[in-house]
Formats: sequence, structure tokens, C-alpha cells
Amino acid sequence: PSIISVRIDKTPPQLQVSDDITKEAVAEYTPVAIPAPRLTDNLDPNPTLTIDNLLSSYPLGTTTVIYKAQDHANNTSHAQVNVTIQDTTPPVIAITSPQDGDNVIGDNIVVTGTVSDIFLASVAVNGVASSVSNGNFTATISLGSENQVTITAEATDISGNTSTDSVIVTRDATPPVTTDDYAFDGIWSNQDALIALTATDDISGVKETYYRIDSGAFQVYSSPISITSEGEFSVEFYSVDKAGNEETHKFISVKIDKTAPVISVIIPENGSEIDIANPTIKIQFKDLLSGIDIQQLTVLLNNVDVTDKFQKTGSVALWDMPEDEKLSEGSHTLHAVSYTH
Repeated sequence: PSIISVRIDKTPPQLQVSDDITKEAVAEYTPVAIPAPRLTDNLDPNPTLTIDNLLSSYPLGTTTVIYKAQDHANNTSHAQVNVTIQDTTPPVIAITSPQDGDNVIGDNIVVTGTVSDIFLASVAVNGVASSVSNGNFTATISLGSENQVTITAEATDISGNTSTDSVIVTRDATPPVTTDDYAFDGIWSNQDALIALTATDDISGVKETYYRIDSGAFQVYSSPISITSEGEFSVEFYSVDKAGNEETHKFISVKIDKTAPVISVIIPENGSEIDIANPTIKIQFKDLLSGIDIQQLTVLLNNVDVTDKFQKTGSVALWDMPEDEKLSEGSHTLHAVSYTH
């Protein structure tokens, strides 16, 4: 008799694979090691296994790794592992310029900074799209009105994660105002000059006040300016605020004359004897700085004020004494006083 051995196999292989895997992205492709599957079969000691989408590193999102096992009776079994690479990490962003607390002048300002994210999508500064290159961003924005302005840079990645960095700057487009307390600007004085300067700036504040006398070098103002020499001087001054605004330069004209004028009776000469009772009297004045204020001339003849009788021209006062005011015989005293301007 013939014996036929028949093996019937209707049982598919047993395929055990890893649970689904979720990992945080660490790069554009994230390394993932999937545990090897366990494959057994009740009759076939070496069933075949094929795997699709098995990678060493996985992109953002979900990749399905598909397993197929087949024994010698063509029984098959299937399994899959979902590998999910997620991105829950927000970008890192920092404004490097301007810095918090800076004072700025113009309406437009260039904002720069650094940004990093594996899957960066965009950077905006106060809503203005920025250009990004090699981890650096740049945007030009308008600050609008003067005073404090908040600048916010926002980075967004393709997963929708966001992060921000902010600085507060002060926009100041108005220069400071400097005033002085000198009461004799452009006026001759017989006193030393002591000039105090006061600067104000309502937004960023005054940084420095500068001054110079005539064409000398500018100096930082720290105490009242003192001028004690005689002559004419020009004091130039201005202030700069913390934003860099420089006010229009201002000038003070200082004129100091502490030397009394020289006054001389030319005719008749002092101590002279005259043979006419109604002489011509001529008085001359001289001053090298401020000049003579001849309108303030006072002339006394024998202690009697005769100022109004003189004709005043330039630096000379002249009186042709009339016959009815002639002098008596004897000594007479003429006293003249004048002032500088």
C-alpha cells in the first residue's frame, strides 16, 4: 500500500510588533530605533517577513511602518507601528538691537535679533514680516508717536508653536531746550559775568550741555560760566538729549567794561588865567571799551549845574559862554562827570 502524508496549514504566522511610538523632534529627521518584531509559525520554522517604511530617522508627522509575515502555505499576517514625530517646542527668539531702555530719534527703526527652531515658519516684529538668514532676523518698523514704544518680535514654527521677545524704547524726536539767566546779553556792564545754564528735555532727558567762549573748544557745562576780563565775548551753548537730538546753538554777547572813562577840560586849561569873562569851555571824553554815554554828562561850575548849557557832539561838549553869564574876577571851579555805556 502507498502512504501519502498530507500537512494542512491554515494558521497564519504569529507577528508581534512594538507599540506605536511618539517622540519629540530633535532635528529635521529624528532617529528612532523600533524594537524588532517577534515572528513565529506553528509549522513553518522560517516564515518570511517584509517591512515597508522602516527608517533610521523619521520626519515630522506620522509614518506608518507596515509588517507582512508569510509562511510556506501562503498564510499571511499583518501589523503596523505608527511612528509619530511631534514638535511641541516653541522657537527661541531674542531681540539684540535696539536694547531695552534705548532712546531713539527717528520714526523708523531697524530691529535685529536671533532666532532658532528646527521647523521655523516666520518671524514678525510688531506685525511686520522679518527677513531671516542663518539664525538672524531683521525688520524695519515704524515707531509712530513720541514717548515709550514696545517692540515685540514673534517667531512661529510650522507646528504653530510661538514665542516672543519684547523691548521698550523711548522715541524722542524733539531736541532739548537750554536757557540762560544772564541779564546783560548785548549790554555793556561794569561787573563780572556769571552765567547759569538750565537744560530741559521732557522725553528722554538731557544728556549733556556744552559751551564755549569765542572760538575756543567746547566744554561740558557743570557750573556757572564765569568771565572776569574786560572786553567783548561770545558765549555759545547747546544741549544734547539721551536720544541724540542736538538743539540749535544759542549765543550770548558779554560786554564788560570796568574801567572809568577819561575826562579832560581842554579849554581853558586847568590852572590857567584868562582875560575874558565869558570864555568858551570845551570838555573831551575818552573810553577804549564801551565808549562814552555823553547824554549822562554832568558839569558843575562853582557847584552850579550848567550841563544843559553844553552842546554835546561825539566825545566833545562845548559851551560858548554868553555875555550875560560872564564870570567874575577870581578863581572858578569846573567839575565834569561822565559815564560809560
